[in-house]
Amino acid sequence: MRFHKSVIPALLLGLLLLAGCGAPKSVELSGGDVPLQAEDVTMVVTAEDLEQLDGLEGLKSADFSGSACYEELMAWAQAHPDIDVRYTVPFPDGSAVDNHAESADLSALSPKQQAASASLLQYLPALRSVKLSDKEPVSLELLAKLTEVRPDIEYDFTLPLLKGTVDSGAKKLSFIGHDSKDANALAEVLPYLKALRAVDLGSEESSPELTWEDIAALQGLRPDVEFAYGFTLYDQEFTTLDETMNFSHIKMSDEGEAVWQVLPCMQKLTYLDMDSCGIENETMAAIRDQYPDISVVWRVWFGGIYSARTDTTKILASNPGVGGSLKPGTYENLKYFTKLKYIDVGHQPLLDDISFVTYMPDLEVAIVAMGCWEDCSPLASCPHLEYLEMQTTNCKDISPLAGLKELRHLNLGHLFELTDITPIYGLDLERLWIGMMTPVPTEQVEEYHRLHPNCVIETEAYDPHHMWRWIGIDEKGNPIRHPRYDLLVDQFGYDSEEYSFEWVEDRGW
Repeated sequence: MRFHKSVIPALLLGLLLLAGCGAPKSVELSGGDVPLQAEDVTMVVTAEDLEQLDGLEGLKSADFSGSACYEELMAWAQAHPDIDVRYTVPFPDGSAVDNHAESADLSALSPKQQAASASLLQYLPALRSVKLSDKEPVSLELLAKLTEVRPDIEYDFTLPLLKGTVDSGAKKLSFIGHDSKDANALAEVLPYLKALRAVDLGSEESSPELTWEDIAALQGLRPDVEFAYGFTLYDQEFTTLDETMNFSHIKMSDEGEAVWQVLPCMQKLTYLDMDSCGIENETMAAIRDQYPDISVVWRVWFGGIYSARTDTTKILASNPGVGGSLKPGTYENLKYFTKLKYIDVGHQPLLDDISFVTYMPDLEVAIVAMGCWEDCSPLASCPHLEYLEMQTTNCKDISPLAGLKELRHLNLGHLFELTDITPIYGLDLERLWIGMMTPVPTEQVEEYHRLHPNCVIETEAYDPHHMWRWIGIDEKGNPIRHPRYDLLVDQFGYDSEEYSFEWVEDRGW
């Protein structure tokens, strides 16, 4: 059969209309049919029903209260955050909790019913608090089961503790006069007392059978809780909440063993002074390294009569005629001064190694001139170095200085074997002292000046101090200091000779 071309559009339209008449207009669920255009649904559903609901593209809210497929309901609600999904979870006493509820009261349930309810909490993601009891204590086993399922919930309860009870809302707890066995009982309940902030453990007198191991174990369980305990150490009274401990000039015959014992329990300690206590440097360094959050200070001796506290920022030990020479076996202790910013160990002809500066990351000024050392690589560990005097040494390779981007003043005078300054081409120096005795090629000096036209370069003077520390003579014949040397005088106390001598510190010079 053949149709006129004018009839074909009409036939097509009819076919389309006929096809449309057969298209589904609803979704068939176990509880009944739901129109495709539905925006709201209230129905008890099965897990299979949920798979069909994606066909309701205009759905805005769904109340599935009474449905029993809780896991699938929660997953479907999470997968459709734009739809207001509601469902209820029934508990053994017949009560039900809405999935939007932030709190629930389970205190009317028996312990057995509460235990059976633990698995149901996982289907109520909005829950933030659950009441378990009024006055009757609950068991630790029940709490362990509940918190395993929902550790994020705050539970309201009462727990048995020794001969009494403790509430979940307790913020402070007195635990005076107890022993190790009692401490174990407290340790069992601590993880569940989330509101707890302070525990009074008494003192050596009131709780004599409580050990440091007991205290450390409790603190380890709850580092957010302050455990106060009073004790006496080297005839001084402290508490575990003290921020400072000062044992300066108290001689310790036990190599500090008593300090080692209490430090793990000093929750707030930030400063420990053990100046002149007679403890070996290695032991003190071990304490410092084990407790990096505590400023551990002690006195270190080096050279003849030089000494300083390890929290000092300045070492001035450039007077061997008074303080003795820094020879091998005497200067290695300088490595313990990790807070140093300024060090002057110039004029020490027996100084053959400067490895100690490796331990001085904050160093800004280093005067290591007039020694017999050769290797300057330890200086690479001092990224903040701004001023460096290394003249009159055996150094012949300055490539380790290439990374010192903050360096501004560099004295290379009298380095008789130094013939290459290309490694420092990348340093933007303000002053570079080479002098006539350091055989750096003229073309390298010129290239450096081309790269850094604002740098003042000295290549003709003989005395490494001329035009470095002294820049002229005034009308009275007195030398005129360079401004940077004026600052150096202040940083080291040259005018008052503030050498690193113990008696200078004691006199407050």
